[in-house]
Amino acid sequence: VKAADIHPIVYNWYTTMGVFIFSWWVATYLPYVGLDVVTFTPAGFAGGALFTLALCFSCLALPLLGISVAMGIWCGAATLVSFLWGTIGPPVIARPLADVPLSALAISLIIIGILGIINVDTLGKMIFGKVCGGEHELLVAASAVKSDGPGVAASTRLLGVIYALAVGCFGGSMLAPLSFVPPE
Repeated sequence: VKAADIHPIVYNWYTTMGVFIFSWWVATYLPYVGLDVVTFTPAGFAGGALFTLALCFSCLALPLLGISVAMGIWCGAATLVSFLWGTIGPPVIARPLADVPLSALAISLIIIGILGIINVDTLGKMIFGKVCGGEHELLVAASAVKSDGPGVAASTRLLGVIYALAVGCFGGSMLAPLSFVPPE
C-alpha cells in the first residue's frame, strides 16, 4: 500500500466498499447455514456510519503517527469512551460501577498510558539517554514523520493524535446504537 502511494481517504473507500460487498455476500448465505435473515434497523446504520468514520480517521492517523503510536492512542481512547457509555450513558446502556476507586484507578492508568504513548519519543530519549549515556539510536514510529521545516513535524504529529483520538471516539461508540434495538 505504501509503495502504491494511495491517499488515505481513497484507501478508506476501498476498504469500506470491500466490507460492504463482503457483508452482502455473507448475508445472502445466512439462511443456508441456519441463521436468521438480515434485518435492517436505523441503529445498525448508525453503527455502520461510526465504523466507517473510525476506519476513515485510522487511515488518516497511520501515515502521521505510525501503527504502534496511533493504535495505542485510539485503543486507549476507545476504552475510555466505552467506559463513559457504560457509566454515564443513557439508562439502556449505563450500569452502576461495582468499585468506584478501582474504576478511577484503571481509567487514570489508561490516561497515563495514552499520554506515555503520545510522548514516547521524548520519554525514550530521556530514559535511554541516561541509561546508554546518550549514545543510542532510538527507533520509534514518530521519527518516521517527515519534516519540511521547523515546527512541521510537531503540527503533523498533533494532527495525527487528533485523528487517532477521533478513531477512539467513533470506535468506542460503535456498539452504543445497537443497545436501542429491541431483542425481537
